[in-house]
Order: sequence, then C-alpha cells, then structure tokens
Amino acid sequence: MSSRFKFFDEENTKDSVQSSKFILTYPLGKLRYNILVSQNLNVNGRNFVNSRTHIIWSLIVEDVTSENIIVAIKTEQNKVLNTTPDSTDLLNFSLIFNIPLEYIRLKLNKYGGIEDIMNQNEIFDKWRQLKKNELLKYRDDMSMKGIFTAGDLEFSSSLKVLQQNILYTLFFNDVYNKEIENNISNKHTFKTNSKLFQGNFIDFNHSQSINKNDDKINVNDSFLQKMTDFSNLKKLYEKDYKVITGDNFSYSYGCNATSIYEAKEGYLEKTTARMEEKANNALFHILQYQIELIK
Repeated sequence: MSSRFKFFDEENTKDSVQSSKFILTYPLGKLRYNILVSQNLNVNGRNFVNSRTHIIWSLIVEDVTSENIIVAIKTEQNKVLNTTPDSTDLLNFSLIFNIPLEYIRLKLNKYGGIEDIMNQNEIFDKWRQLKKNELLKYRDDMSMKGIFTAGDLEFSSSLKVLQQNILYTLFFNDVYNKEIENNISNKHTFKTNSKLFQGNFIDFNHSQSINKNDDKINVNDSFLQKMTDFSNLKKLYEKDYKVITGDNFSYSYGCNATSIYEAKEGYLEKTTARMEEKANNALFHILQYQIELIK
C-alpha cells in the first residue's frame, strides 16, 4: 500500500521529543470494515433483546482537498447473527429501514466529520420505492403511521440522522488535518436518541484525548449525558415501566470508545465502543460496536 500520510516532525529534534506534535491526514483509496453490533435490553434480569448484527462497509475515498473530503460508504452486508426468539421478526423488519442508506456519498469537513450528504435525493427515492413494494402491505395499518412519518422525515433529510448516530460519529471522527499534541482533550457536544424512551433525544458532553504511540494513533472518546433534569424521562418511566421495574428511577447514559489509527497511512484500524443507558438496575440497554479493518 502506497503512503497516504504526511508526518511533520519539528525542525528542532530536542523540541520534537518534548512536544510530540503530529498531524493525521485522510487515507486515499478503498478500505473495507467488519462491524459487529451487539444490543441487549434487560428488564428485571431478562434479556428482551439480545442480538448481534454483522455489517460490512466499503469506504471509498473519492477526493481530498484542503477544505473537504468526499467519500462513499457502501453496505455490502447487514445480517442479524442471533437474537432472542421474541425479537427476531422485529429485527428483521427493522433491517428494511437500512436499505435507503446502503449507499451514501458524504462530504466531510477537513477534520473528518460529516458535513453534508451528496446523494440525498437518491436516498429518498429508495425510501419511496420501499413504501411501494416491501412496505406496501403496512400502508393502511394505523400503528405504522408514526413509522412512515418518521421515515419520510429521516430519508428526505438524513444529515442529522447520521450526525446523531454514534457509529457514524466514531467512524467519521474529527481527528484529521490538525496539529495534535499528546494528551490533548477536546470537548464537543453530541445528541442521540434514547433507546429506553423512544422519541427523546439526550444531550452529551463529548471529550476526546489523542495520543501517538510509535506508528499508532490512539483516540479515546467519552460521552456523558449533559442533562441533569430527568423529570420528563421520569414521567415516561412511571407511565411505561414503573409497574414492571419498580419505583426507583436513577437515570444515566454514557459511552466510552477507543480507536486505533495507523499513523503513516492515516486509516482507522479498529474501534470498540460501549453505550449504556440505565433507568435503574432493573432496566437498562447496552449497545456495543466493534469496527475492524478487513486486511
């Protein structure tokens, strides 16, 4: 593999050893990734959802300029490996809603974060075809009305959907084209959908530390809920869960992720992430990602 990385040493060797500054540049060419997604919804010690899904992504880098990076993500596989019998049909049904996003062309900012979707019209056209074909039998089902409305919104304007998705946030992490010094910590904000209280978004403080270790770049991301007033979620808990999982409501939601980049070539080698949302010890949801380069 030809070199796709520029590493800038300090002119003064002594200063270089002390400051350990470096710049990571975006890789060119095509890369493929295995992604394993594990979900567990636990209620009173019982796994209502316990699934593993195997995804294969192909990343095609089309263009790199001083201001933007143009890439495409093609989903080669999206397969449920195992799940609880009660949730098999639901998970297989949910995979239908991944079809419009099986091919996405993205404009990234120069740091590697998602800035725009370049084939939005194509994504929406695929959604409309789904409604005419695979989902046609649900057209008059009133229980599906909200799902169709949400689909119309998400697939006609999908940018926020990707920016609020932890998988895309970590895969397209803003670690490129900036001078970085070991142990630096950058703070951002992040918002994603609650898994326990659907339709409610949770704000997070996102902190990040980056370190260079020989020919590897190690990135640690931490997400912790920003909100301290959980009164609205408590009302939903008391309405939907209290009779099942008890009076206690002690909400928390956090995520920790570790990523490894190849320093000379600039590409992501591996990411492991774990998100845990808890209403209490009797009700929690765990989402885990393992992303690994296919060599």
